[in-house]
Amino acid sequence: MNLAPEIAKPATSTLLKRSHAIIIAGPAGVGKTAAAHYLKDALHAHLPWVVRYLSGDMYSHISFPWVANTEQLDRKYDCLCSSIEHLIRRDHNIILVMDDLFRRDEDWRRVLDALDRNGVSAQTFLLATELPELLARNAKRTGFQKASEDQIREAFRLSSLINWIPSISVSADQETDSVVKEILSLFLCKI
Repeated sequence: MNLAPEIAKPATSTLLKRSHAIIIAGPAGVGKTAAAHYLKDALHAHLPWVVRYLSGDMYSHISFPWVANTEQLDRKYDCLCSSIEHLIRRDHNIILVMDDLFRRDEDWRRVLDALDRNGVSAQTFLLATELPELLARNAKRTGFQKASEDQIREAFRLSSLINWIPSISVSADQETDSVVKEILSLFLCKI
């Protein structure tokens, strides 16, 4: 995907003045990880500074399986916030691309506070689709990525309660690059 026209103007002005985070949230199976990887690779190819990726899945061994207790989720977000702070101290001006399900409001606050404490401008985006689409996508998953139907329904319910971030509707036939272009367009409008 050629992002050069979309990022050329901001990359020479506002974008370079501070670190940024793009957080992609949504229920399991909506395409968060695919969009985050695609976005990270596209930004890395077109920008002259560091682009890093962090995923809640990187810490899933702490809160695995899908339904984790409070202590496990607290530990997961302690580790995630510690990683954010380490990356910012090490790389200074970076773009951090993150994805996670975010089961609790307090987890959002912890991540956003960690970014803010470190001078990182954060923007969040919620990927959303209909429940039948999520169930169909989950049916194609294998191994530890596959969740039960009840877990997918609960993830869908939790994500439908989030009404304070821009929502990007994802359809069954939508390509990842069109989702990434929409995220990037919204991101660049707000910096």
